[in-house]
Amino acid sequence: MLVSDGVDCTLIGTLRAAAKTEGAKVKIVAPYVGGAKTGDGELLEADQQLTGAPSIVFDAVAVIVSEAGARELARDAAAVGFLADAFNHLKVIAHVPAAKPLIKRAGLTEELADGGVVPLAGADAVAGFITAAKKGRIRDREPKVRNPRSAHQSAAGALEGRRAVSGAGEVVCGLYLTSGFVVPLGRAVLSLIPLGSAPIALLIAGPYFAKLEVNK
Repeated sequence: MLVSDGVDCTLIGTLRAAAKTEGAKVKIVAPYVGGAKTGDGELLEADQQLTGAPSIVFDAVAVIVSEAGARELARDAAAVGFLADAFNHLKVIAHVPAAKPLIKRAGLTEELADGGVVPLAGADAVAGFITAAKKGRIRDREPKVRNPRSAHQSAAGALEGRRAVSGAGEVVCGLYLTSGFVVPLGRAVLSLIPLGSAPIALLIAGPYFAKLEVNK
């Protein structure tokens, strides 16, 4: 749950209670380590600070901010990235009406909106968010944010070109990674051996896929 100063503590309480009923855990993400002050002037402690809490680690996100907080977060690269990444990773996103400046800045236009982008106009809308979140990722959104076919075709063509140039043999081992995972591949080896040369070729196939190949 991404929050800001001036947040509606009643809505947060309702969402927390609904999540607990479903056996889910709620984490408060705030721009500052000290948390945020609610609209009632109370301190809302943060579980994580925004720059250290990418949305990729959460199953679903809710943006509960004040109007002033939304304007501030719209100028914060971490907040914009938090929301944009959540959308690109097919997460369910709930947001209060006040979050509109941040929503717009993150590129979530009305044309891109789907059943996984849930308005939280009040406590009554929490049940709709919980229902949507229980269904998992919004797979119907995938064509809007990536084109796996074109990425695969370009990767295959690039690989054949590298084989022709390097004379590399048959691929004996392949490891596919998805965005967000890091594997130590041996910096010295990769820096000394040209791309496409035996024994190692590292092929980047677009923004979502990477392929490590070990050649004979």
